Amino acid sequence: MNVVDILNEQQRLLTDQLNAARRKFSQSGNRGDHLEDAFRSFLNDHTPSSLTVGTGEVVSLDGYDNHRVSRQLDVVVNTRNQPFRNDVNEAGVYLIEGVAAAGEVKSVLNSSMIETELLKSSQFRSLIAKPVSNLIAVRNPDTWESYYCFYRPYFLLCLESKLPWQRVAISILECIRDTRRIPIDAVFFLDSGMIFLISPFQKRPWSYSKGTPFGHDIYSYKSVVGFFDLMKISSPLAMFIAWLSYFRGSMVEDMNPIQYYIQEGLPIAEDIVLPQGRICLADGEDINSWAVRRAGEFVADPLNGLLDALKSSLRN
Repeated sequence: MNVVDILNEQQRLLTDQLNAARRKFSQSGNRGDHLEDAFRSFLNDHTPSSLTVGTGEVVSLDGYDNHRVSRQLDVVVNTRNQPFRNDVNEAGVYLIEGVAAAGEVKSVLNSSMIETELLKSSQFRSLIAKPVSNLIAVRNPDTWESYYCFYRPYFLLCLESKLPWQRVAISILECIRDTRRIPIDAVFFLDSGMIFLISPFQKRPWSYSKGTPFGHDIYSYKSVVGFFDLMKISSPLAMFIAWLSYFRGSMVEDMNPIQYYIQEGLPIAEDIVLPQGRICLADGEDINSWAVRRAGEFVADPLNGLLDALKSSLRN
């Protein structure tokens, strides 16, 4: 059994268990909240034992633009360093240093939600954690690993989307272009299998995949080049669980071994085919190949080239 087969089998098992959790919570309590409750309980059962899942607000001592409190969040994944613990479906207040990741889960995503979700994610990603390791001094967010000692990843997971995935990608890319900040780290569409992974650096755990480079600013550090990965896979829920396992809040924590297996399971050579042509995404391992080709035409500005291609696909 190869890695793709393993991911597909995990996808089947995880989907069955998520559906079972949704049925359980839909039969008791507030039906409007049952998806969030079901997903938190599901996630609590399927993350590493060192992590716990909650909901509520996250606070920090430092923050970009003086943001020190997040909005109310559907999902807060906590590490063992989190001093405040609540029941999985009881709202609480959490310290950013004890958070592994946070995000939102939507049963249906429509166009009216995109701006609100990006505002919520941007506010969370403005929070800056204090380094907590006494063994290894992390002074700057100058690599993928050290970056997430200061910042925490944010995801959006959609069970069903009422609008084209291109529209969501356009909103994220325009936000990056206009603000030079990363508003969100990942988006997972469970119905279509589309995934967006946004990395602060070119060198990243899934760097065998293809994507589009972009410039962005890291608060109180400097301007760097990040990478926007587009991929379509048959196991988006399994990939979400694996992606969540990548992150650690301290350089002394062991890396999760899942990264080696995911490298083998990602769609390495698949470009994104749109109605008007093919977007040939750049190989993240080769800095000299950074480009986007729209229907065979070379585009020198990768981010705007991808934006143009996505907008054109919606008009056709």
